[in-house]
Amino acid sequence: MHLFLIVLSPLDDTVVSTPEIPVSGLTSPDAAVSINGTLISVDADGAFTTTVRLSEGPNLVEVLSSNLAGEEEYRLLSVIYIP
Repeated sequence: MHLFLIVLSPLDDTVVSTPEIPVSGLTSPDAAVSINGTLISVDADGAFTTTVRLSEGPNLVEVLSSNLAGEEEYRLLSVIYIP
């Protein structure tokens, strides 16, 4: 199966007023996913979700999906936290 990565939340350039946001998406069920360098579990359908803590101002959320064949898919999202 070809590797894919869809980030459902957050959208790029999102402005939020809370210090934590959910990050969720879909990838190949056999993939490994890391968000900002932390490995996240992927369920049997390829869904993943976690919570990311933000600093005040602009933040980058890096989502990386990779598989044993060496394929990688990468998304870099900007989230702005304004309390």
